[in-house]
Amino acid sequence: MESLRGHIYLNGEMLPFEMRLDAGVIESLEIGESGEVRKGEYLALPPLGNAHTHIGDAFIQEEIFGDIMDVVAPPDGLKHRRLAEAGQEEIMDGMLRALENMYGSGVRTFMDFREQGVEGVRLLRKALASFNDITVMSGLPPISARILGRPAEGDDMDELLGISNGLGISSISDHDTDYLRELRDEAERHGKLFGLHVSERVREDIDTVLELRPDIAVHMNEATDEDMERIAEAGIPVVVCPSSNMFFGKVPPVKRLLSAGVTVTLGTDNLMLNPPSIIREMGVLNLAARLGRTPLSCKEVVKIGVANTRRFLGMEEWMPREGDAWDGVLLHGKYANPWKAAVEWSFTAPL
Repeated sequence: MESLRGHIYLNGEMLPFEMRLDAGVIESLEIGESGEVRKGEYLALPPLGNAHTHIGDAFIQEEIFGDIMDVVAPPDGLKHRRLAEAGQEEIMDGMLRALENMYGSGVRTFMDFREQGVEGVRLLRKALASFNDITVMSGLPPISARILGRPAEGDDMDELLGISNGLGISSISDHDTDYLRELRDEAERHGKLFGLHVSERVREDIDTVLELRPDIAVHMNEATDEDMERIAEAGIPVVVCPSSNMFFGKVPPVKRLLSAGVTVTLGTDNLMLNPPSIIREMGVLNLAARLGRTPLSCKEVVKIGVANTRRFLGMEEWMPREGDAWDGVLLHGKYANPWKAAVEWSFTAPL
């Protein structure tokens, strides 16, 4: 039987805890009060979410150079050329590696913008089923995904929206506005989500964005303060992806988004560029905010990366109890400040 002492992240607080595990089951659990000082070497987090991925490009292993347009812009960016050239088995192998990496870093739910239309969504569902067959047989909880498809030429929209959780579109700069209106209407007709990249590379017209009524906005790097205020008024959450943004020389304006009243969540974006670990991404978010000279507190970073992202993905409220199997993330090592440790631990593997 293993005895663990340290701090646990619950309800927005770091609370001292002591827990005994027996074959992965919580034998005993004691949780202290906020502010109570206890020595310990374990930091416990709930199962994590990743609010934005492109898992289909995980098979691309080459070193990447170029700007956003060269690398990820449809239809001729590197990503789209490689996806068009690759066979299903190669893409599937990349997805399975990505799922293993996500699972190993504590991610249990993610939202993916999946290219390649109906075929792309079906391939991801196949990868999920294959991966979860192994995890469930091993007595572990499965990983789940909210899949936002992207129409391919010749796709039947009823079929695409019937097998996905909605549509995930690149940006208004890449498409005719009338076409985007049609997609928004189709998503609404099916009661599904409509996600949109917004002002990632250049500022995009906020009136057009809001006319499309997205449920999710990703990036907002080049948005003005007024754009952010209007996004907040519309109740649209924003996913920031600092690793991806910094790869292309951008810094996510997280402090400004928060000041405008926007709900900010965290994603890792393209897997050909970044590992899908939200623990690592919290550390990158901390560095990105400092690089932009608008530093965040460690508590703010953890709230964005853990609480906001879990809520955005619809993950159930987490409360470990005696007799339950332990399903959270455990980080092990010496630390003095649990908030700082949660952020600085971003480059080590969870236990």
